[in-house]
Amino acid sequence: MVEASKWGDSMSRLAAFSLGALGGLLPILVSLLTVDLAPIIDDHSALTLGNYLGYGIRVFVLVVLGGTMALLNGEVTQPFSIVQLGIAAPALVTSFINGASPTAPPASPTHAFLSVVSSANAQETRGPGIQLAGTLFDHISAGLGTRLDTLNNTNKGVAKSDAVQSPDKASTGNKCMTAYGAFDAVDKDQPTGSQCTVSTPKGTTFGYITK
Repeated sequence: MVEASKWGDSMSRLAAFSLGALGGLLPILVSLLTVDLAPIIDDHSALTLGNYLGYGIRVFVLVVLGGTMALLNGEVTQPFSIVQLGIAAPALVTSFINGASPTAPPASPTHAFLSVVSSANAQETRGPGIQLAGTLFDHISAGLGTRLDTLNNTNKGVAKSDAVQSPDKASTGNKCMTAYGAFDAVDKDQPTGSQCTVSTPKGTTFGYITK
């Protein structure tokens, strides 16, 4: 009888976690349909493997968070109420991510020139996916906490290619031009057109050195 009671209690916890996880999945589906699905359909090659891994980790964490919230409120026994508990925390996190990652502002003339050159040359040299500078961890971090449409636009603007904006060693600059604007470069007096990385409120961002 004791073993049967423990088995029943274990099953009830599993059921509560599953219902909470289902609730945690609902905000993700809403965000996917309204924000994240379009860039995947329109140009999935603009997102790196690390971006997709980061997005997958985000989904997993939010689902687990929904299930955990259901377990922490063990006094709630109604299935619909448990699903509502699972929705709450993931919905807040999803809203924060979507609200904190606005679409990149209109490009300045200098950045527009770089983007045009990047797009034209990258079509000739890149494979099925965009290759960006930075570590896999950087790309995973971006996918974990950034809207996919913003990430899509950012990656397009800084696509790495040997033929894209060859560095001009005779000219140097101290600004790192990114999809979010110009920032002070970490290393000063770098060849214009060379790749750079800066930390912004949106996370690590890649760009090109300009004057």
